[in-house]
Amino acid sequence: MKRVLFICAIIVVALTACNKSENTESHIANNTGAWEYMVLKATDRDIASQTATLNQLSFQGWELVTTHSQIGTSIVKKSAYSEHINVQTTALYYVLKRPRGN
Repeated sequence: MKRVLFICAIIVVALTACNKSENTESHIANNTGAWEYMVLKATDRDIASQTATLNQLSFQGWELVTTHSQIGTSIVKKSAYSEHINVQTTALYYVLKRPRGN
């Protein structure tokens, strides 16, 4: 459930950034199209905190481009004949961009 809410929050931030695309497009027309990028590692699992961070970055002109999950695995031996593999997301990376010069 938390993951669904988190994905919804990312979509809202992305849609908010799309509303600013008109200003960005006019800036690109006057510029060479050079972008600056930032990769942000989110280890905090609190959705409200991540949403606030993304909203703050969007006000600074950053646009979310994509996300990447870092996955961790571990093997737990249940008995001499069986094992259980645990898979979990250990970190989430946000890739953001904005026109150079902001």
